Amino acid sequence: MKIFLILLIIAFSLCVQNTATSETNLVVYVVDGDTIDLENGESIRLIGINAPERGEDCYYEATTKLEGLVLNKNVRLEKDVRDADIYDRSLRYVYVGNLFVNLEMVRTGYAYADSVEPDVKYSNQITNAEDFANQVYPTWIRVV
Repeated sequence: MKIFLILLIIAFSLCVQNTATSETNLVVYVVDGDTIDLENGESIRLIGINAPERGEDCYYEATTKLEGLVLNKNVRLEKDVRDADIYDRSLRYVYVGNLFVNLEMVRTGYAYADSVEPDVKYSNQITNAEDFANQVYPTWIRVV
């Protein structure tokens, strides 16, 4: 079952790459495990996930993981339904090459699935990644 989930996640990550825009944007700062800032001044909130905020347990670990995935790299962005949240951050799915970053943060246990209607395009896949993380990583290793 675990191998099936791994293969499913990998296959999904490869399939979704074509749905993002072809334009790339340089990430210059990682705010926390679910928010990044781009060179053009835009703040991006990763759709479908939630990670610890500053001052919460595991904030540093989640932020460091996201930094390793995106900091000083060009990312492709994909919009779902809403353009921005109440804090005026753009809501996007984020990709580095073939890697679906939102999914990877959850799959590796540094964030958890947090779908908010109407932005639910990949909610099933992200929830499956959370199920995978819950099976693979002991509770004391998972961030959330």
